[in-house]
Amino acid sequence: MKINNLPLSILIILLFTTPSSYAQEAEDYMKDCPSDRMHQELLQQDADYAAKHEAFLKRYREEVERNVTDQLSEKKSVVYTLPLVIHVIHSGEPQGTDANPTDAYLINSINIATQRFRHTHSGANTYTNPFYGADTELEFCFAKEDPNGNYTSGIVRYIDPINTQNPSSAYLNSLEWDTDKYMNLFIAADIGNGIFGYYSGGSNDYTVFWANGYNTGLLAHEWGHYFSLAHTFTPNGGCTNSDCLSDGDGVCDTPPKLNSGFTGTPCDTPGNECTADEDDTSTNNPYRPVAMGGMGDQPDHLNNYMDYTGSCWDCFTEGQKTRMRTYIDAVRPNLRDNSAACAHTPNFNRDICLYDINFSINDNCDNTLNPVVTIYNFGTTTLNSLIVNVYKDGTLVHNETWTGTLASENSESFTLNTPLLLSNGMQNFNIQVEQPNGNSDQNMSNNMKDFDIDFELATFCGTNTCATINSNTNLGTGNTTAVSIIEAFPTTGVTKANICASFNGDASGSSEVFTVIDESNVSRGTTNTIGDCSGPSAPFCFEVTAADYNNWTTDGSITVTFDPVSSNINPNLCVTNEVCASIDIFGSNCVNDMTLTGSILSGTYEVIDFIICSGNISSTESVILRADNTIDFPVGFEVMLGGELDANTQNMGCN
Repeated sequence: MKINNLPLSILIILLFTTPSSYAQEAEDYMKDCPSDRMHQELLQQDADYAAKHEAFLKRYREEVERNVTDQLSEKKSVVYTLPLVIHVIHSGEPQGTDANPTDAYLINSINIATQRFRHTHSGANTYTNPFYGADTELEFCFAKEDPNGNYTSGIVRYIDPINTQNPSSAYLNSLEWDTDKYMNLFIAADIGNGIFGYYSGGSNDYTVFWANGYNTGLLAHEWGHYFSLAHTFTPNGGCTNSDCLSDGDGVCDTPPKLNSGFTGTPCDTPGNECTADEDDTSTNNPYRPVAMGGMGDQPDHLNNYMDYTGSCWDCFTEGQKTRMRTYIDAVRPNLRDNSAACAHTPNFNRDICLYDINFSINDNCDNTLNPVVTIYNFGTTTLNSLIVNVYKDGTLVHNETWTGTLASENSESFTLNTPLLLSNGMQNFNIQVEQPNGNSDQNMSNNMKDFDIDFELATFCGTNTCATINSNTNLGTGNTTAVSIIEAFPTTGVTKANICASFNGDASGSSEVFTVIDESNVSRGTTNTIGDCSGPSAPFCFEVTAADYNNWTTDGSITVTFDPVSSNINPNLCVTNEVCASIDIFGSNCVNDMTLTGSILSGTYEVIDFIICSGNISSTESVILRADNTIDFPVGFEVMLGGELDANTQNMGCN
């Protein structure tokens, strides 16, 4: 897989905008869940989808009417165990961050999601309404067999900075496993429009989650959509309930509800928006009039996973259970029948997987990269050694041997023993593992990953400057804190600068952030969240033009202002309560003429006039030459086999 990265000025922001602690159960769940809207669009635009849905509804009605007298019996269904795969798309962040959660965290999240569907999770409520708190008898397991029949962990990781930002359906479709046999779950750094999660439906048959908001209640909500459930509220349908199998959410034991609840509201508020519960007098409706054997009108059900009440989420109903299981039987029988994929064992004695690559680019002042390589032993034999090869732009630049003891079906992470050097501009790194225990790998399909990095080395790096936050910060917007960066600023040749801002203190909530304002009083964005009192947040960075830089530095300082977004920040909560700013400055290294001698190192060499290249380019170097006038290669100049040279005398202005 070839990965195209963003320019480093953007890439660094990507690497640092996720908090260091995992997202907790969402207390400010969702701005919008588009699943109902997507479903309605598919019904109108996809005739095949509409026909299948209509056939399912017919079967669902028959199932409800056949079993209506048994809904409260002790009869048990067969537990369905459904295989899934989690696809994590990240930008190189270390495992253990929100953007790239660990296997242990993901495994635990699926275990808790199963408990939610079985209504055995911690704190599960009991209800006087006998239809609430259903055990849906649905369980979820990680696939141990991929679509090609090979052993897998059920978690696949992709280093792809571009596509972790609002990934397109075409991209996700290119990664998904057979949707008839596997549940596909994607996690990305940003899925667009402030959405926490969604299920698309139709040909886009997967659930997608924002990494920073991924949580088990949200899993239950979106998987409810995946198994055909609608939201329990129906603002466009009003309170109509003449046929409880068609009106509202199409489930008879979820009381009619006009509007969504929202997280943070008491779980019994609002109490009862709709009084149409009794209107359907058929035996399908458990809330038909008491005189007809029903329970009568009921309060709203704010604990239901299919509302927007994240802080109250607790259960499905018996009717939702029937609908989900009927949908699986009618539409997803191959998924139901593929539970054996979760019991697959390794195929080969020797099968080493390059599972993940993680790295941090701290700033533009350091051109070294220290990748952390995670290997996974998918073979049956204990792994004691392997070879790691690193290629930069197609040329081998690093080789090392790993030794240790790695049992079958286990993983281990290690840092390469030599840093990789970054050049200015775009470069591709390809990392491969081979020769497990000195022998050939029996499955070469999972031995390689590659990624691109666009890097620009700063010519001047400023120090980090901090200030204790304003004691009135908890009064909210307007109670600002200013940080002045005072340096011996370069005065010539500056092309741009990056300013980065961070916050250390009461910073765990989504509203516990500062608006970052530049010296021209322009808002540039907000600081990032992190666990309270757990150290500086990941920097928020923005680019400064040369014109602004030159204007701001006339007094010998650059001022960055931090304005609290809300009144939720406690200025005295932590031992350290401060905001910080730093600056990296980029300038032109261009000269009129340049003579390159000896062994010429990889990089881009640009001049205004002449380059004389009397040195040689080795087999491990990639060299780019740019000059407006002349590039001279004297007799004897050599590019060794494996080396790369790109020379152009139309430089179009040295940068």
